[in-house]
Amino acid sequence: MPALAPPSLFLARAARLAPAMRVLAALLLLIGLSVAVTLPSGYNSDALYVYSQAKDLIAFQSLRGWTLSAIPFTVPDLLAALPIAAIVPGPRAYYFSAAPVQIVVLGVALSARLARTQRRPFDRTMLAFAIGAAFVVLLYGAAFYPFGYFAVQPLFILNYHGFAAICATLLAVVACDDDFRLLREHLPATLVAVALLTASDFFFAVYFGAMLAAALLVSRSRALLLPVVAVGGLSAAVFAGSYLLNPSLGVHIRESAATPVELGSWQVAARMIGLMIVPTALVLVLRLRGALSRRSLILYLSLLVMLAALAVAGLMKDLSAFRYLAILVPVSLVLVLDIVADVPAKREATLLVAAAASVGAALTVVGLKPSSALSPYRDEIACIDAADRPGSSIAAQYWPAKIVFEGTGRRHNLVQVGAALEPWDWISNARWRSLHHGGRTTFVVADRLDQQALTRLAREAEAEAICGGKLLKIDRPPAELNVLKWAAPAAAR
Repeated sequence: MPALAPPSLFLARAARLAPAMRVLAALLLLIGLSVAVTLPSGYNSDALYVYSQAKDLIAFQSLRGWTLSAIPFTVPDLLAALPIAAIVPGPRAYYFSAAPVQIVVLGVALSARLARTQRRPFDRTMLAFAIGAAFVVLLYGAAFYPFGYFAVQPLFILNYHGFAAICATLLAVVACDDDFRLLREHLPATLVAVALLTASDFFFAVYFGAMLAAALLVSRSRALLLPVVAVGGLSAAVFAGSYLLNPSLGVHIRESAATPVELGSWQVAARMIGLMIVPTALVLVLRLRGALSRRSLILYLSLLVMLAALAVAGLMKDLSAFRYLAILVPVSLVLVLDIVADVPAKREATLLVAAAASVGAALTVVGLKPSSALSPYRDEIACIDAADRPGSSIAAQYWPAKIVFEGTGRRHNLVQVGAALEPWDWISNARWRSLHHGGRTTFVVADRLDQQALTRLAREAEAEAICGGKLLKIDRPPAELNVLKWAAPAAAR
């Protein structure tokens, strides 16, 4: 009987996989990582923002009727969400289907760029990217939990500044490779891209502006002054224009200013220093190897500039604000690719096994969480479906509104309200109030509504409490309820 081959031989054979198999392994690793990141939190109304816009574009061919947020998330988030929303059956399927999009786009774009500029094989770079992503993301998310998880999550939700971070990083990588010559020579096209991305997500200007500032510090070249001034002036103009044209931006600024501070300055600083351990360690490795490129130095310095700007602006008030640091992951992955540029095939195979094992362990741990966390308001959705009143109306506060509306397959109208049942058109579409005609029932989702307002509504409308008190069922449409008179059907579609 022949002797069994040692494990090292199997790893060596794995390293000789065909290029297509390497790319497939990379994609599977990134998909598994995406599931590991999205499983712990589940989707919410914010996460469904782009999904709902995509569904409206498919149904109405426009976004007329929308009250956009302070940051609209349209380019490229909405464009990426459109084909997914057209195919998947509902919000939960969308949440998981969309999760790998951004990290895969970043990996493909970086691998293609390095294949062109440094003649690195695309398949090996893509696999190295996936391995690096597994270690970096799990380290940020687990070792620095919970604030590290908030910094990682935006890369796996089409919202929350993930695409802004990716686009800024890719643009900086391209610009740094030729000392910003390409950017300067095609300044009009660059400014168009900056305007679109800034109008979609103001944090693109923060991230890319920090990269330009770092480049200016490193090069001290007058040639960079023109693009820096042009991009900075354009970004400020876009912000000012949005403030004048989009009322939600002013509301968001005032509410943010009034939000109580949960983290002190030293707490924020300590957490920022903790998150900087990863990119700092990567830069030190590159420096010790004598492989620290000008591009890597600029990207690292841009993180310091960006962290300082966010701290001075006072935006880091609570743990959820760490999603503003989404730029940490793509920059760290660029540094990782510089480190693994000369990794031998045998070590690559070992790292692949270790990365796959790490992702598998993460999936096992987060898979133990109750599934109810992944389907918020599932009881309310099930109760409305069981009532079998198609064409009725749902009245709900912002947080459950889109979840219940989309979870019931848009078979009902939606009236979004504030805690006291007042009008609240934040990040919603007025068209949703009149999608269906003839319905005589109103379901009021009790969660996050003021108890006195609910009691007053129940007394006025003779409401029936159903679903264990989670819903009020009223056999009258919103337009016939005094407290919801403002919710008369909107103009016809």
